[in-house]
Amino acid sequence: MLAGYLAKIVIAHCLVGAVSDAAAFSFSANVSGFYLCCLGGQHCPALKNLKHHTMVSDAELARRSLKNWGELLAAVGRYAVGPHAELRRPDALGSRIDSAGDSPWFNAAVVPVGATPPQADDASLPYCLWTADAAAGAAGRSENAAIATPLMGLDLRDASLKLDDSSASADEEFQIGEPPLETVGDINGRAYGQTGAAFAALVRGLAANGRVRTYGVRDAATGGYVCVAMALSVDDDVGVHYVATEACHRRAGLATRVVTALLRDARARGASTATLQATPDGASVYERIGFRRVGTMHAFVRGGGAASA
Repeated sequence: MLAGYLAKIVIAHCLVGAVSDAAAFSFSANVSGFYLCCLGGQHCPALKNLKHHTMVSDAELARRSLKNWGELLAAVGRYAVGPHAELRRPDALGSRIDSAGDSPWFNAAVVPVGATPPQADDASLPYCLWTADAAAGAAGRSENAAIATPLMGLDLRDASLKLDDSSASADEEFQIGEPPLETVGDINGRAYGQTGAAFAALVRGLAANGRVRTYGVRDAATGGYVCVAMALSVDDDVGVHYVATEACHRRAGLATRVVTALLRDARARGASTATLQATPDGASVYERIGFRRVGTMHAFVRGGGAASA
């Protein structure tokens, strides 16, 4: 019985990486004829499996990315407008926000992977329907190919993923913090040409959603945030949303620092994967962090006209 207890301790140490390669730790116990040996963490089967677990497939990451986007749309509808704006049905997940007009980023829903798209463009549906299956289309709508968006994802349990912030100790000019959601909305509004109050107001409404966390880089000289991001937890996936940098601080690596901090925190909190929907400018940044393209979401809109930014 004691041997079994001690063996569990050793396995636990191996699982969390407490046994480092630099400090050798040895223990062996005979438990029901099974020999356990851990020397410097190198020969522990549990640790080996942790380091070399089966990677999440691209198809699964694409499913999670699209679902996380749909959950964000639904949350904005529920918390920023009201429960009546939230849309949850087998063929559509998102929100109908009439005040957002022809915005595919707010007045929108996703067709879940594997679901049959709505067979009729009924009045309860929003302006835009996003789907990962362009061939399936959406009844009564046409695709706006100009805003097709890459779906990206990564496996947070991948041992090769490097999420350290090597510049954190040396760079005291910019430090990571937790900006208010209103600030996240304001910076995104300026970054994406939405200078009115609507963008910030919709994002600010997410404060009532307990699955949301914010991250940002604060300029020590001014005290203001200059780069922001938001995370939305859905099951064991964390969605990376609303990443934006003030124009005068772009191309300084701040978005990389913010997203890396978000991912470190998500992994520490137990998330298995991270997903996002990339803008053309952001895709290369995310690829350098470790994200990979796993699909594309296509926008099917009413009228076939150009969508609002």
